[in-house]
Amino acid sequence: MKYTRKGNKKTQRETVLETLELLEKEGIDVSKIATRKKFNGERRYILLKEIRDDRISDLIEKYNLDPNMRVGEQIKIMRQKSDCFTEVEQKRILRLGIKKHEKPLDQKSRAFKNQIEEALYILEELKEEGIDIPLIPRSINGKLSTLSDIDSPKTMAIIKKLGLKPEYPIGSKMRTISWEYSGKKQDYHFKEKERKRTESLGFLNNIETNVEQTLTMLEQLAELGIDISSANKEITLKDGTTRRRYIYEIEDENIDSAIEQLHIPKYTLIGKRIAQALYEQEFKDTTRDRLIKLGIKLGIKQDIEEIDINKTLEVLRALEQLGINTASIPATTGAKQIKTLMSDVKIENLEEFLEQLGIQSDFPLGKGISKISRFYNDGSYKDRTDLTDEEKKQIQIFGLARQKEKEKTVVKETIRLIKRLETYGIDINTVSLRPLKDGHQTSMILSDLDLTPEQLQDIVEEFELDEDFPLGNRIINIKHAYLGRGGLAINDEDRKDIEEIGLVNTKRRRGKQNINETRIKMFQCLQDEGIDIGSFSASYRENGKRKITSLGMLGLSPEALERIAEKFGVDDSFLIGSWKAGLRKAYKDGKLTDTQKGQVEDLEIISELDKLDMEQKALEGNIKEIEQFKAQVKAKIKGKNQSSIGGLDE
Repeated sequence: MKYTRKGNKKTQRETVLETLELLEKEGIDVSKIATRKKFNGERRYILLKEIRDDRISDLIEKYNLDPNMRVGEQIKIMRQKSDCFTEVEQKRILRLGIKKHEKPLDQKSRAFKNQIEEALYILEELKEEGIDIPLIPRSINGKLSTLSDIDSPKTMAIIKKLGLKPEYPIGSKMRTISWEYSGKKQDYHFKEKERKRTESLGFLNNIETNVEQTLTMLEQLAELGIDISSANKEITLKDGTTRRRYIYEIEDENIDSAIEQLHIPKYTLIGKRIAQALYEQEFKDTTRDRLIKLGIKLGIKQDIEEIDINKTLEVLRALEQLGINTASIPATTGAKQIKTLMSDVKIENLEEFLEQLGIQSDFPLGKGISKISRFYNDGSYKDRTDLTDEEKKQIQIFGLARQKEKEKTVVKETIRLIKRLETYGIDINTVSLRPLKDGHQTSMILSDLDLTPEQLQDIVEEFELDEDFPLGNRIINIKHAYLGRGGLAINDEDRKDIEEIGLVNTKRRRGKQNINETRIKMFQCLQDEGIDIGSFSASYRENGKRKITSLGMLGLSPEALERIAEKFGVDDSFLIGSWKAGLRKAYKDGKLTDTQKGQVEDLEIISELDKLDMEQKALEGNIKEIEQFKAQVKAKIKGKNQSSIGGLDE
């Protein structure tokens, strides 16, 4: 029976979806249909008649189907752009198995519609078990956190109770939920019910909200007569190590009944919460006053606040009058990076100088310099009422001079910073230098590192940096300088230090062929995960600036991203666009083997326009060679003729 087109008004996608359902009904597994095929050396989307199944011709005739229906193209759209379909159509697509998601776990015989619902359920169960949800880390040392990373003495028991695996990627799930909530991704069509459940969990709170919750929690306990003065004290374990307290460990016999009465999670990380409040709210007197009023000792923060900035400025003025370059005085000294004291500054008649200024030899000059530098960096000195206009001008001049002085040793200071971070267990080579935040490419900042508030505070003071210092950009610039790119100058000593800390690979670089093999394997894996390699652009423009496309922008599911990360050792900030551009260039420059050329063509990285450009360049090259050959022949002929004429003259 010959196909005759009917005059219905169904859209192409509706028609294809109905057709696929018919094929599924007839026993054909449509989820395994290949979307493309090679035709005359070119890859294109398959038509209905080209589906690899012996029954396809009979079924086309049986149901009067269009044999030239573009099923391959529509299946690709269903897999990658399901959000364009109605909710009913999406369910049909999922039922056919065309859009592939890992099957969600079925906890307690509870069937989940998608992974968002599963993750929300798990988080709600954790909250029910007393876990402090807002303080569950999304990542640790640059890697997405798992259930086993949750800080609680009952973590493993809870995991076992829920029937989950310790490596369940809770950080990845929480990140996906936050994207869905904010509208950055719409793979699961977040509904109002899911929004309310997410809000009740509280992990989307900003730091200010968390701090306010901590203070309110402590004040409520105090109102019930609980002595909370021990909340900020550390507990010493049997092995001699120390850790911060959970809320139920506050030293009061009625604490259990109080947290039950106030419905506070048992494993609330009260010690970490207070540290967060102290660090994040350092310059907010109201926070500090509320904590002091509650009888909580603030520790080293009081020492920080007690630094006499006015006296430090007076000392710096006196040193400058002696001809000392105060901008070059280090804030710390010695191998253990002890804060610089007045006695560490080399000046003549030190005792007379100290007596004149009314200070002791242990005057904390280094701490004062760090404080002044921070005031300059964040601009807060302009609004301080305890400083005169002359002192504010002095801070501005000192800060600018110190900044220029530090630029001379930028590489050495960065290397020193990286080595200092290693003492806190941070391996900078495992941290993403360009992480994705809310779907946008960013640079890794100091506070992105897995440091405790106290450790971060120590780093900020020791190196006179802000917590949002773009360390990722600094390291990338140093790597470029090592390779001879960029304007940053490095000497032989710097190069040796860069190699020592592992910022660059000192082993012989892999050959271009091997690099291209790895690139091709990466793209083949991405294609297997449903990514159309030929469609995404290697770069894009944002605010007028050209930026490279990262792996996290391709729309991979968290699970697929983890599989790619595990296989190739990359994360969502990996600049996949540079690899695509690199393969195109290698293809055009003729640096690929015949096998690799075929693989790149199959991936559709090379467009028809690229091929025409190459053919044109090859043709122009041949013409140029012919012209050069003709010129050489003409020159030879001309030379012979001149030689013959010369012989006749003789």
